[in-house]
Amino acid sequence: MTIRTKLTVVLLAAFLLFFPSDGFSSEIKITASSSEAALSPENLLDGNIATRWSSKFSDNEWLEIDLGEAREISGLTLFWETAYASSYEILLSSDGKDWKSVYKQDKGIGGNEEVSFEKTAARYIKLDFKKRATKWGYSLFEISITGVDVNNSGKIDAGGIIPLEGKWDFRTDASKDWTQIETGRFWEDQGFPNYDGYAWYKKDILIPASWNDGKAALMVGGVDDAYELYVNGQFVAGYGPRVKNSAIPGSVNQTLTVSPVGKYLVPGKPNNFTFRVFDDWGGGGISKPPIVLVQDEDVVPQIKKRLDAQSYYQMKARPSERKYYPEWIGGRQAYWTVIGVEGDKAESCFC
Repeated sequence: MTIRTKLTVVLLAAFLLFFPSDGFSSEIKITASSSEAALSPENLLDGNIATRWSSKFSDNEWLEIDLGEAREISGLTLFWETAYASSYEILLSSDGKDWKSVYKQDKGIGGNEEVSFEKTAARYIKLDFKKRATKWGYSLFEISITGVDVNNSGKIDAGGIIPLEGKWDFRTDASKDWTQIETGRFWEDQGFPNYDGYAWYKKDILIPASWNDGKAALMVGGVDDAYELYVNGQFVAGYGPRVKNSAIPGSVNQTLTVSPVGKYLVPGKPNNFTFRVFDDWGGGGISKPPIVLVQDEDVVPQIKKRLDAQSYYQMKARPSERKYYPEWIGGRQAYWTVIGVEGDKAESCFC
């Protein structure tokens, strides 16, 4: 069981800011030991990072989620507000009576906590909060459940969206054991210093049954320097130097690539995504966001327009712990400016 506190928001929250859903599935219920005023537990699964739940000001509080049926669960991401838990436990159950502990945290530091544990079939999830880190109660903006589409992605206005940032299985050679590193960062910064050459990323992604129209596409913000994409063992596309059937000859470390993947997917089941990445020199890996699946490739131009420099910085900063970003980056002041080359994520922000 592992946990890593992420102090920048995953793209789930970012895209939901721009393409809000109609709320979470009616089959999923969430209850809490207590709530403050209108800060109800339903806010945790509404797909809106601007809403939140808050408990009363006491240590022993809990949240319980009923998924409506047994699902295979392998982790949670907890988007904490300032009032976080320094100590808590996560338990799973098939009947809501007999509980199995799958994770314990005794040194929580808030932010956005990505928790992973052994894949388990369960209908009920319980978060048992034991100790507060602040004088207030406990407060969360959102909970993301690995393996469960709580927000009915198919109902999102721009089409279903599945963010793929986070931890992926990784290895540099077929003879090596798989480990895990994050996308959105160079592999040199994650235990593979000075490594140049080929490496593999892989991950199983649950594709909703509603994604059956064959129009899905994968967007990747930048890979240093090149990559091949495989879905369920089938070659899809190549981009950059020294890879198979490359559509782009030069490095794609600053190039957003879009690959139609709909015909390779099996809706309603986990699908394997594998990247074979080549790095010529310097930093290597799937290094730049967004890394996201969209249900309808026709909305890709719309999403690209949203990914201008201003919205890019805003969506990175707004749900994160404020002390790590100036207030104006999150859009909390009225006047600020972006300068630089249009469309380039290296643009600068001034207030």
